[in-house]
Parts: sequence; structure tokens; C-alpha cells
Amino acid sequence: TVRVIRNNNLRRAASAAAAAVALAAAPLSAQVISLSAAPIAEIPLGESAEFFTFGGGAELSARWAPAALGGLGLGAGLAYRFLPTRVETGLSAVSLAALASWRLQATKSLGLELRAGGGAYFASYSGDSGANAYAEASAGADIAAGQSFKIGLSGGWAGLLASSRPLYSGLQAGISIRYYPGADTKPRMKVGDPSWGPVFPSIAPSYASSPLGAVRISNAEGSAATNVTVSVFAPE
Repeated sequence: TVRVIRNNNLRRAASAAAAAVALAAAPLSAQVISLSAAPIAEIPLGESAEFFTFGGGAELSARWAPAALGGLGLGAGLAYRFLPTRVETGLSAVSLAALASWRLQATKSLGLELRAGGGAYFASYSGDSGANAYAEASAGADIAAGQSFKIGLSGGWAGLLASSRPLYSGLQAGISIRYYPGADTKPRMKVGDPSWGPVFPSIAPSYASSPLGAVRISNAEGSAATNVTVSVFAPE
């Protein structure tokens, strides 16, 4: 669609054929998927602190955030934790969780994110093993490190649940590196030069339904572009 913002002098608007042309298109799939890796530190809370000491591990996660959902995203996370105890043996746990997150791009470089998830874990301790439910919640911030990468800090809570009370409950903190596949690919959408027809002030009302000009937009991306708007502004 072409939208023309006319001033009181239509002749001057026609002479301003070099007016700025802005293209706004929905983000394409290259920016929708992100992958991240993070070492994590674990601090036991409550009753867990009586049995466990400081631990650590690592997490791999993926996030899918369609433009239609705004800042909301869905994903999955795979994590490994080693939780030392106050005796010689430590607890090893692998968790797999479905994740839901909300992301706010506060500035061009700074992003904020809230995340929650749940799933299952498998743990082993002193020759015994078992599985049960897993839950987590966290908040974080990251900054851009180039076009395809972001570096972030996060903190939150994680729990290895059991039938009567949590096997482990604690705070977790991590430093993450997030990668956006394809983000370094240059856009392949082109906006051509606008063309204008003659402008007659005496028939100005008719321009509300009949366009004053046209512009060609070429899309060489691998997917369709939606919500495309071209606007023209002619200064006084």
C-alpha cells in the first residue's frame, strides 16, 4: 500500500519527488531462532543448603520467537548440574525443560528477558538413580556483541522436585552466549525509485482514493514479507 501525507501545497508535494521512502516489514525467519550456551553456578537454599554445597554446570537452549507473538518466545533447554554434598559424594543431574519467555528490547543493544520452564530430570547419587519433575524461573539481560551474537547475565531459581519435598532447591546464575543464525545475512529487499503523476489542486479530494504515485518493492528473501507499508512525506 502507498500512503501519501499531503501538505497544503500539492504542487510543492509533487516537486518533492525525492522525499524519503520508508519500508517497514515484519522480521523474517533469520531473526526468529536463537541458540545459547551458558555455564551456571548453583547456590543451595533452605533445607538443600544443609546437605549440598556450591555447585555448577552448563546449559544449552534454543528459543523460537515468531514476530506475531511480540516479545513472547517458546523453547527448550538441556542442562547438566553437579551438586557437591557435605560428604564425599556429589549429585549429578541432567534436566530437559520446555521454556516460555518474554523479551523486551530496551535499547538497540540492551535486551531484557523473563523465563520460566518445566520438565523432567534424571539424577544419580552414590550408585542410586531416579527421575522426577524439574522447574525453573529466571530473569536476565544481554548486550549485542556484533550482529549475530549477544552476551548476557541471568539469575533465578531451579528445583529438582520429588514426591514429598524438593530433592534440591537453589539459586542459579549464568553467563550466556546467544547466537542468531542468519542474522548476519544482508536483507534482500529492495525499494525502487518512486514515480509520480501530474498533480492538480482542483481535484485534490480524488487523491484520497486514487494514488499520486507508485513504488516497486522487490523481495528476494526465501519467505514472504508481510505488513509492508510505504510512506512518503513532502516537507513544507
